[in-house]
Amino acid sequence: MNRSLPDRIARAVRLAPLLTALLLAGCPWPAPEESPQAFPEGLSLQASRRLSLPETKPTAPVTWRDPVSGITLIRIPGGCFRMGSDRGKPHEGPVHTVCLDDFWLASHETTQKQWQTVQRSLPLQTITDPRLPVENVSWNEIETFVQQLNTRSPGRFRLPTEAEWEYACRDRGRTLRYCATDDDPAAYAWHMGSGTTTLHPVGGKRPNALGLHDMNGNVWEWVADWYKERYDETASGNNPTGPVSGSARVFRGGSVLSGEELLKATARANLWPDRKNALLGFRLAGTPP
Repeated sequence: MNRSLPDRIARAVRLAPLLTALLLAGCPWPAPEESPQAFPEGLSLQASRRLSLPETKPTAPVTWRDPVSGITLIRIPGGCFRMGSDRGKPHEGPVHTVCLDDFWLASHETTQKQWQTVQRSLPLQTITDPRLPVENVSWNEIETFVQQLNTRSPGRFRLPTEAEWEYACRDRGRTLRYCATDDDPAAYAWHMGSGTTTLHPVGGKRPNALGLHDMNGNVWEWVADWYKERYDETASGNNPTGPVSGSARVFRGGSVLSGEELLKATARANLWPDRKNALLGFRLAGTPP
């Protein structure tokens, strides 16, 4: 729906404090990369050879649709990758090896319709539209949503770990900077460079190679982990789940108000789990029956 210039200005004014709140909550501003690297620092020769092989034609993703919420899960094949970056903010690194089993991740961010189907009511939304990602939900409220969904669904749901999120975003570690390609974020992400400050219906941009939409842009996405600056200490090895305790939870992926530097797959931010924001939503991981 077209908005008049005064309406758009008023909305921008309303969003300004929300963006400021994100920044004060620890939202990172990674330094632009001066020149692209062929592979991240410390990448093994074996992994370098794997990444340098010609791309094979992608196969159709294996999916399962939850009959209760309508959430579609995509099977993500497990593997090992080099997580993080040594070229951004200190809390994006150091690069470290992570190995993951197969897991399932939602094809897009949880929508207002999906939230309302499970919870019967919506939190206050910037724009009410069942196709939009639900926002203004705290990490704690998402846990309640998951508990309710798991009592009704034949599957089992949860938030993805930070390692799972980055692995899936980067197509199992095959991309280095963004989620879908390394040179054209506008093709798959609603962000500041899209010329819009309005949230968009999920799935409107091109997915990455795994079939996942909106991993970057639109709304930031809560993940399961407690935040720790040196996350290699708790997010290395096999199927890491992060620190056992903390004061803030991690969110990933950038938003419609993020510049390209915040769309980096390794960009991290954090917020107290009882806080919420109009630029912050989530997607779920899960296990089919």
